[in-house]
Amino acid sequence: MGGSVGAGQWAAPQSPPTISALARRRRPQSSRRSARTRSPHQQFAAPKQPGPQRPLPARGLQPANSFQRPASATPMCQVEFEMACAAIKQLKGPVSDREKLLVYSFYKQATQGDCNIPAPPATDVKAKAKWEAWNENRGMSKMDAMRIYVAKVEELKKNDTG
Repeated sequence: MGGSVGAGQWAAPQSPPTISALARRRRPQSSRRSARTRSPHQQFAAPKQPGPQRPLPARGLQPANSFQRPASATPMCQVEFEMACAAIKQLKGPVSDREKLLVYSFYKQATQGDCNIPAPPATDVKAKAKWEAWNENRGMSKMDAMRIYVAKVEELKKNDTG
């Protein structure tokens, strides 16, 4: 009987090594710990040392929370405008043509800005009157037109109830 096993000695069957046993054999203990805490890209990089916190240089920028909107750009004006648009449809009393044209002109200025369409022919009296009313507001900002529209609708509501 040849072989490495001597007479009277039996070799115990060996189970295949587990993956963790192979990993322990291949890497030293300290290397295994660092591989767990670092990503594969950082495995061989030097550890970062915490340094003192330095303030960022000022470049004319302000933090996001210190930005102040101008008073004219408040979204509340937009909400009031939309409420006034709904309120004017609920008016029950008669509204004169002059007031209708005025409200129309401020509505168009608030929603579309300056009049951007050519003047209609003089034969179309209604369209010409609307165009002239809107064109009178040329140069007025949309926010100012919204404010005036809201004030005019409030005045009309007040006259409607009283």
